[in-house]
Amino acid sequence: MTTNRNRERSRQGWIRAAFAAAALPLLAASAATGGDPAASAVAGKLVVKGKTLSFTRAWLVRGADTFDESKPSAYLILSSEDLSAAIAACKDLHCVLWDTVKNGAILQPVEDGHQSFWLRIVAPQLAKEQQISGRTWTPSVDRRDRLAGRLEFSYSNVGEEADLAIDAPLAREFPTPQTATPAVTSKTKKGPTAQ
Repeated sequence: MTTNRNRERSRQGWIRAAFAAAALPLLAASAATGGDPAASAVAGKLVVKGKTLSFTRAWLVRGADTFDESKPSAYLILSSEDLSAAIAACKDLHCVLWDTVKNGAILQPVEDGHQSFWLRIVAPQLAKEQQISGRTWTPSVDRRDRLAGRLEFSYSNVGEEADLAIDAPLAREFPTPQTATPAVTSKTKKGPTAQ
């Protein structure tokens, strides 16, 4: 009888240990993002105008392209500050892109078949906002609910370079305005039909 109890206790202890071991990576990931599931990780560095910037969090926001509102686009919001509440409070994409980010960057992968990107950087270390476009954004995951990849470039003539690994789950999605389809008018004559 005592042996069976000991076996049962040992089995229960093993099950608890297995659950604890499985939960550790989840707890570590949660701690890395401050417990915010909508903010994931950024690793690497960004150098702009000779200033090194680093970010620890990323949010994926989807909405209309800033140049052609009829097209959908993805935006990766990068910061070391917790912008989750500010992103959630925005009523439109303009608020996220132009009002929320005060110390960070916005990366917009451009779907042109050439791994292009647009990057807007706002940081106190820089005298003014900087915008960079170029190549190479290489996505490793590109789904509606998650975007991950690597941003790499080196423009030594202006002191700008990047090597950032980014992985962000969807934090917010704004509707893309639908383009109006022109009505087709009939050019047939109305009148009596010949029999």
